[in-house]
Amino acid sequence: GPPEFLAAAVERAVGIPANIAIASNPDAAVHAARGIAGVTVIPAGREGAVLAPLPLHLLGGSVDVALSLDLWGIRTFGEFAALPPIGVAARLGDEGIHLQRLASGRGFRRLRVAKDDLKFEAEMELDTPIELLDSLCFVFQRLLDDLLARLVRASLSTNEVRVRLA
Repeated sequence: GPPEFLAAAVERAVGIPANIAIASNPDAAVHAARGIAGVTVIPAGREGAVLAPLPLHLLGGSVDVALSLDLWGIRTFGEFAALPPIGVAARLGDEGIHLQRLASGRGFRRLRVAKDDLKFEAEMELDTPIELLDSLCFVFQRLLDDLLARLVRASLSTNEVRVRLA
């Protein structure tokens, strides 16, 4: 659905008041969420205008760049974005160019969602073969207790357990 519905769904899922921002690039969304209260949906191409009133401290960067901008009287994203890029490059170098792009809402980083492969495994090597069913059940109980404790610590559950005997 539309971004507004997505933001409302995220807000409901969070369950507490939160700043949520949706934008065409992740950097603009992060800066908007840090600096604008509530839900913010930034239309593509309007990132710079929406971010313009934000204070520069939200941008991050090195102390040297922050001091230089403070000495120049630059206090907002919009004021920084309005500076001539050639002058920023000459005085602040690559970091300044990068920060100015972020301040203008022209971030180019792609969002990479981190996805962990969830595998909960337990293994035990035995010195001697198990000949009785009671002994096998005892070994399984120890392995399953450990496995289930790790699932509980991760706030997860399962409906399937695979066993491989060798």
